[in-house]
Amino acid sequence: QYKACFKTDFAISPDDQTRHVLRIRLKPGTQPVYRKPFRLPQRHTQFVQEYVRRNIALGRMRLLREDEKEGWNAVTFVVPKPHSTDLRMVTD
Repeated sequence: QYKACFKTDFAISPDDQTRHVLRIRLKPGTQPVYRKPFRLPQRHTQFVQEYVRRNIALGRMRLLREDEKEGWNAVTFVVPKPHSTDLRMVTD
């Protein structure tokens, strides 16, 4: 009934050349926070790898250059979607 309210296809249209850049302003003196990744089951690892590959191919994500890696790391894990067998990637 409400399908028109929720966007399910986030693909970038060929005529949309807009690039969205995430900028996070940090307080002066802020130090990078690194959290050790959780060990994921093989099924979850495969899901994350495919998710990242697909989003890079669609232009939604890109790999960081070496000079952009500054020691920050957030924990990523996978949870089942409610009422479904599908998975969802979560980053904390």
